[in-house]
Amino acid sequence: MGPRIESPQKPWPFPIRTLFFIACVSCRGLDLLPSRGRLTGQRVTGGLHSRPCPRGSTLSAMGAPLLITGFGPFEGVEHNPSGELARLLGQRPDCRGCELPVTFCGAPEVLDQELMDLGRPPLGILSLGVHPGPGFRLEQQARGTLLGDRPDNEGITVSSLGLEGEVLSTSLDLEALEAALRGAGARQVEQSQDAGAYVCERVYFCSLQRGRDLGVVVLFLHVPPAKILGVESQLPLVSALVDEFMRQARS
Repeated sequence: MGPRIESPQKPWPFPIRTLFFIACVSCRGLDLLPSRGRLTGQRVTGGLHSRPCPRGSTLSAMGAPLLITGFGPFEGVEHNPSGELARLLGQRPDCRGCELPVTFCGAPEVLDQELMDLGRPPLGILSLGVHPGPGFRLEQQARGTLLGDRPDNEGITVSSLGLEGEVLSTSLDLEALEAALRGAGARQVEQSQDAGAYVCERVYFCSLQRGRDLGVVVLFLHVPPAKILGVESQLPLVSALVDEFMRQARS
């Protein structure tokens, strides 16, 4: 194994707040971000099974949108409800949805590109992922140091990257978020301190870093597989959580 590196692997080339004063066209022209997992028009490239991302209303007079991310398919999960939920919720006028590739390196880069394309800090970042359980899991924290031998969609394992970092936690009121899910009809909801040591946790850690830099709140929600609870049934439940997330972000 080579020398260990501090995460994130590729730091922002300029202070993050400065980037939000640069026009999106200029950002692409200067090629400030690495090429893997870039956005081309409305399509995410990089990794497997990339799909169009709804633009939402990022230029709406309503204010900064909530950025919602999900994932596409990966080994063992042909239909990932998190990506579909992100796209559907991104159609709300106060949200912007995006599907990330299931890759340790590409997913954070696409997240960064989405933040760049917004042109301003979002209201917050809500990341969605799927887990094998039957209920919803509110993730309390993400670890910067990750070990694991499960390959991503590019065949890369997290252990091979030698990532090291602190443990970061959300500042949101998880009790209120859990109550919002249950109030909308979710039967099984739990709070978790283990985001899985896979791409989900890597994205959560990077999102918490970006949230800290931008001064915005961040959350990761694991949703059940579509074969256990269909997307059409999950959508109103997660939408209720989005409403509570926004209430807290604006308070």
